[in-house]
Amino acid sequence: MAFLDTARETARALVELVGEETIEASPIGQPELWKRKPPADYKPGAFKSNWSLGIDAVEGGFDPDRTASFFVSGLDRVPTDPLGHRYVFSNAAPYAFRIEFEKWAHGAPNGVVGPVSLEFSRLLGVAVERAKSGARAPQEV
Repeated sequence: MAFLDTARETARALVELVGEETIEASPIGQPELWKRKPPADYKPGAFKSNWSLGIDAVEGGFDPDRTASFFVSGLDRVPTDPLGHRYVFSNAAPYAFRIEFEKWAHGAPNGVVGPVSLEFSRLLGVAVERAKSGARAPQEV
């Protein structure tokens, strides 16, 4: 495999891995553990189900009824040549900021994005190995 092909596959694998890790780190609310009563429209799983990948932009909205699709929306749109783009993972849940910065989730006391970003070097190593071996992560559609 030529260097440029390996770089492309590494970039693609890295985007997939960051998405996988972000979903894995995302909590599902447990209202029974909360000190306060949850809002009437709260649905466990909505935060974990509303991650979006934007390519060169922030994309996605919040769908409170989406509660059981634990994958990053937009991973299927990673370009054939993924180099030279900015990949933006976002979650438009109205309480996403509180989960990330105000320790609102028992399942993610240090947030989600912060801890995943601390794993970047490890994820890059795994992405390089995936690219070299030709392995691809399974994707849900």
